[in-house]
Amino acid sequence: MTDNRWRCHDDVLANVDPDGVITKDCYVKSRGEIRCATCGFTPVAEASGALDLIPGSLRAGWKLFLKG
Repeated sequence: MTDNRWRCHDDVLANVDPDGVITKDCYVKSRGEIRCATCGFTPVAEASGALDLIPGSLRAGWKLFLKG
């Protein structure tokens, strides 16, 4: 993730703003210029990595959801 070479799966994202507006896909889509190469938005990177079965991303998810 630190070298930012992960494939973004923004199609599985949904963002809810404090005013209740729901945005699908990329978080930046309605906020500014989309520059995937410099994104590094950690939750998206980890979720995308898990979808691509990257071991480190899967391990991070397991630690988060399967404590104990």
